[in-house]
Amino acid sequence: MEHDKALYYFNNTIELAAQHPNAHLFRGFIKADRHDFSGALEDITQSINTNPNNASRRPERILLLPKRGAIAPVLKDYIMAFDQEPGGAQHFNARGELFMLAGFYDNGLEDFNSAILINPGFAEAYLHKGDIFLFRNEPGKALTCYTQAIELNNIYADAYYHRAELRKTIGENEGSLADYTKAFELDPTNILAASGRVSMLQSKGDSDQAIVTYDKMLELKPGDPSPYYYRARVKVTKGDLDGALADFSKMIELQPNYMPSYLWRARIYTRRGELDQAIADSDQALLLAPDSAEAYAGRAATWKAKGLVDKAEADMAKARKLNPSIKPPEY
Repeated sequence: MEHDKALYYFNNTIELAAQHPNAHLFRGFIKADRHDFSGALEDITQSINTNPNNASRRPERILLLPKRGAIAPVLKDYIMAFDQEPGGAQHFNARGELFMLAGFYDNGLEDFNSAILINPGFAEAYLHKGDIFLFRNEPGKALTCYTQAIELNNIYADAYYHRAELRKTIGENEGSLADYTKAFELDPTNILAASGRVSMLQSKGDSDQAIVTYDKMLELKPGDPSPYYYRARVKVTKGDLDGALADFSKMIELQPNYMPSYLWRARIYTRRGELDQAIADSDQALLLAPDSAEAYAGRAATWKAKGLVDKAEADMAKARKLNPSIKPPEY
């Protein structure tokens, strides 16, 4: 409500004085808080252009630009910001992130090292160093950096998650599961940590604990669609088609434009012999993704189950044109 009042005030101010730099600046902050990143970027840029003294606000613009995929303008902004105000550890860390995103790993590593030199306890800089070593295929150094980040901040969920991912790739499965579990304990809303934990649990045959992981997420955020989708996938592997169907349907209710949900639900309907519903879901999947070979192949299998061979062959022909190696699902 307070944001609504402030937004109303700044909108009126800008209507009366279109070049008012501070009104654009603070309206940009409100838009960013509401995840209107494009609008926030425009307002903060307008503020900087109108009043060069607002150059100290370049870091706010820098944080918004990557959300729009613009790396080069960000780096230019940071060079200008550094010229006007020498960077501290946070500045070096942020610029290092941008170099890393742009693929300039040596420059990024140099900035992260500078950040650590200024602040030896800067766990986030160690995390990003680890990412660069991982990108450069130096897993040993990456593991050392992730571990250092955790030693500096033992409640750093992202560091546990990154170390879990690395441990999984190098075959340290028990350590990976422990790290995924810790990351999930620290941030039970993190779908990536949850999914990583589930994949490790399933590899051990523990589907029940995998489902408990998503149950926990839904207790905290019942309106989040993702746990329904991933829990449904686990239920399919357990053979709980009724439970999976309910979860995929809930996912579709909450996020109706996510095509894979329709694919999976169509498969379940086909297995249950509810073929008209399966065709309807395949049709919707193709409406959302007209070039999906999987959707054509799935619908082909359902047509075949209905005894409509001509339609099945026509859909498989379309599927193979999109993906020559695809095969129809077996039920």
